Amino acid sequence: MKYSINNLVEFDACAGILILLGEGNISVQLSKPGCRLLNELVTHSGITLTRDELLQNVWGDHGLIPSSNNLSNHISFLRKIFSQLGMEDIIITSPREGFRLEAEVLIVSDSLCGQEEKIEEEESVTELKPGTREGKIKRFQRFINIFIRREIFNINFIILAVILFSLVIITSRFPDVFFSRDKSAFSSVGLCHVFDLESGRKIIDKNKIDIVKKIINQKNINCVNKKSHIYLKTTQFTNDAAHNQQATFLVQCFSGQSGNKSKCENYLSLTIHKP
Repeated sequence: MKYSINNLVEFDACAGILILLGEGNISVQLSKPGCRLLNELVTHSGITLTRDELLQNVWGDHGLIPSSNNLSNHISFLRKIFSQLGMEDIIITSPREGFRLEAEVLIVSDSLCGQEEKIEEEESVTELKPGTREGKIKRFQRFINIFIRREIFNINFIILAVILFSLVIITSRFPDVFFSRDKSAFSSVGLCHVFDLESGRKIIDKNKIDIVKKIINQKNINCVNKKSHIYLKTTQFTNDAAHNQQATFLVQCFSGQSGNKSKCENYLSLTIHKP
């Protein structure tokens, strides 16, 4: 499909090209999302399209991740193009609603697209005088094409990199949530759920669980008939394994009907290796 916009610009929706009508027919190549966005605005000229509609039709329906920032950037990009082509303020922002195209739109050709045309990597350059309006438009066109090649086509890679980086940060901040599946058996002894006293996190270290089991056996702590929370803190007084002096502080708390800790019992275990 081809459209005429205000009898000044022709929009080829199949090839994704804007052509300034007149001598020289200056053209600007759009990215695929930019082409789909302009096609939505052109085919609904005078009608306000919501952000959600545009995000879904331009990105979501094509397997891309919708982004409000993406939409705003592409709207700004189209406005700059139309401004350089001599048409100001034809894309209107409706506050808290969306965007609409305010222009006279005529169908030039209603033939359907056979297939999406490949965006040209090279463009033909005509010699234009630097001071003329056509020369300025041509330089802007070349700038746009370079921007598209370097930025817009890499947007999926950027999004993927951001997602992967976010996953690394999240998993490093909350390792218990993502990596505790195979270690979940280590976080409890019978009906007693074991936590670190200082951080409040479940203990999944097998050596610390073994210390808890030892104290449970020594102090006859009940982890068979009633659910409870056990909080563990160990303090190492020396770094010399041959003269190890260690204190282990253990608290067992039972929950009341409201879920609050209604009763807690304290236990202390000392380990002293004399030379």
